[in-house]
Amino acid sequence: MKEHDNRMKNIMANHIKIISKIPKISVIVPCYRTEKWLDRCVASLVNQTLQDIEIILVDDGSPDRVSAMCDEWAAKDTRIKVIHQRNSGQGPARNVGLDIAKGEYVAFVDSDDWIDADAYRAAYEEIEHDHSINIVVFGTFFENRYGYWEQWTAVPERMQWKGTASVGTFVRDCLSRDVSFHPNGSDIVGNEQIIGLFNSIRSRKVIETNHIRFSSERVQQDLLFGTEFALRCSNIVWLPVCYYHYCYNGASVSHSFDIGKYDKYRDVHHALSALDSDTLYLQGIDRIFIHSTRWYILSLVASCSSGKIRQLRHISEDSVWQEVRKRYDVSRLPLYSRIVLYLIYARTPCLLYIWTKLVNVVKCLLRK
Repeated sequence: MKEHDNRMKNIMANHIKIISKIPKISVIVPCYRTEKWLDRCVASLVNQTLQDIEIILVDDGSPDRVSAMCDEWAAKDTRIKVIHQRNSGQGPARNVGLDIAKGEYVAFVDSDDWIDADAYRAAYEEIEHDHSINIVVFGTFFENRYGYWEQWTAVPERMQWKGTASVGTFVRDCLSRDVSFHPNGSDIVGNEQIIGLFNSIRSRKVIETNHIRFSSERVQQDLLFGTEFALRCSNIVWLPVCYYHYCYNGASVSHSFDIGKYDKYRDVHHALSALDSDTLYLQGIDRIFIHSTRWYILSLVASCSSGKIRQLRHISEDSVWQEVRKRYDVSRLPLYSRIVLYLIYARTPCLLYIWTKLVNVVKCLLRK
């Protein structure tokens, strides 16, 4: 009887140890209107060769079958946790995931994307060799709107930045990277390595120690979170392999036009300005704000929105451009961006509209 009791105690002790074990990586997946792709996404996580992970599916009030699909996956795999909440956006959904995450490192995946089976094993192997690493970044396969795949954030060899001075230089280089680096000219030009949001694993200790969370705004959350995180790092590794598959979804938030986006871009620019006072850093975030505004203006003029001239006047009269004008050397921009900036500085919304309309027409002709 005593032997039986001891055996039961050992079994219970081992069971408790398994339950309380900290997973190596917590993978957070916000889920909204993605029933078409969700199974593919979760299957790619469940089948990771690194099995010691937890998968947190956050059903962000999705009106389709996503809620039921999340529960079905949780019933199949004990590593999967599901949170159901009212629709709040990707940022708050990721924050909810962070609040319950237990892993040493955190990864983020969009529910319409997927990731190669060896991704987290390869990334975590770096940690096993050097526990001071704050983030491991790997490359991405990017699907453009025409269905072609391109390598995104790919590097020819393993790279590492160690020490606050080295990481600071890396951050500033990322922010000031030339527009031509980005394959599709989106509004996050030049900061791919800083973000590393999907194509990375990052230290949960750094996140929690510095109380880093996502903004509730639905634009450039990745930029703000990723930059703040990078500025708190002292050891970054970048692997020369692409693992993450970023799939084109024309219905996603990042591909829809919102007339209020400009004000959100300005708010993000203001928040980024408060993170660091380094001159090169500030010029870098100015550059991103300029490109974000230019793409916003192109989309505004091409849209069916009313009050386009009024909105262009609102942009031109914004006092933020006085700060940008003092800091940023306009000659560093390509000619078409330079002209947009000159027209904003001159506060000529009608000319800005005509120039942008002309650029849109030329772009349409070039596509044919």
